[in-house]
Amino acid sequence: MSQADGKRRHIRKIAAWPAWVRLHGSARFAKGHTKNVSRGGAYVVVPLDGACSEGDEVDYVLGIRAEAGEHIVFQAVNGEAQVVRVEKTAEGLALRFAEEKDIT
Repeated sequence: MSQADGKRRHIRKIAAWPAWVRLHGSARFAKGHTKNVSRGGAYVVVPLDGACSEGDEVDYVLGIRAEAGEHIVFQAVNGEAQVVRVEKTAEGLALRFAEEKDIT
């Protein structure tokens, strides 16, 4: 399923992929999962204990599920992103990728 609205440049795809996010300057990645993704960003549910704010720069790694014949594999896609929204109640981050990714 895909979603689009007037505010977004790219169509979002619902995807529950493993994800890791690290604030710049931090030594540790926090593990979570995506809720949706697009070429330009992702919404990631990840426990950061209030340590993240809009405008923060982060590193991310997404584990993208794919099928290879009879096998299921995960391809790691990583990069830098900016936090454009923080939802404290859902522990979610809306990320804008520094570079667009062909992942949808």
